[in-house]
Amino acid sequence: MMSWYWSKNYEKAVHYLEESTKLNPHDAAIDAYKQAIRINPDYVKAHYNLGVAYLGLGDKSSALDEYKVLNELDKESADTLFKLINKFH
Repeated sequence: MMSWYWSKNYEKAVHYLEESTKLNPHDAAIDAYKQAIRINPDYVKAHYNLGVAYLGLGDKSSALDEYKVLNELDKESADTLFKLINKFH
C-alpha cells in the first residue's frame, strides 16, 4: 500500500485496504483508515469506514468522534453513520 500512499492515489489505497480487511476486519481496517486520514484529513470515505470499523469493535465513542468529523465534511455520510451507531449500539 505504500506506493499508493506516496503517489496519493487514495482510492486505490482504500480499495486494497478494503480487500485486506476481509481477512482481519477491524484492527487492520482501523490502522489503514487512520493512515489514509493522515494522508488526506478530508477523505470522507476513510472517516466513514473508520467509524464503521469502530462500531465493529463495539467502540461507540470513537465512532461518534468520526461522526463529528464527518458532520463537518459531508452531512449525508455523517447522517448515515449516525443511524448505524444508533441502530446497532
